[in-house]
Amino acid sequence: SGGVEGGACRAFDGLEGVVILKGKEGAIAMTTHQILYKSCEGAGRMSTALLKDIITVDVAQDDLVVILGENRKRLISAGFLSSYDVTELGRFFEKVKSRSDFLRTSASSSPPPPPPP
Repeated sequence: SGGVEGGACRAFDGLEGVVILKGKEGAIAMTTHQILYKSCEGAGRMSTALLKDIITVDVAQDDLVVILGENRKRLISAGFLSSYDVTELGRFFEKVKSRSDFLRTSASSSPPPPPPP
C-alpha cells in the first residue's frame, strides 16, 4: 500500500518530540534543528534541511510546496499543496519560521564582551 492507510501517511509515526504535519502523499516533521520530508510512495525517500538554513517557503508553479534557502535555492520539495490542509500547513510553517528565526538569531549573536580587568 506504500505506507498510506485510509488516506493518512504514516511517515514519522512513533517519533517523539517532533512537530509533524501529514498530507495525503507524505509528511513534514520539525525537530529542534531540522526539517524532514518523507514521501509515502514506495520506499519513501527522506529529505532533510537545517532549520537555520531555511529562508522561506513557497508554492512552485507545479503546485509543489518548496522550502527555500539563500538565493531561493530549493532545499526540500515537500509534496503537492493540494495534499495538505492549507490552514494546518500555514500553522506548521509558522512554527518552523519561529524556530528557524530563533536559531539564526542565536547563532549570529555575538558573545558578551569580557569584563574589564
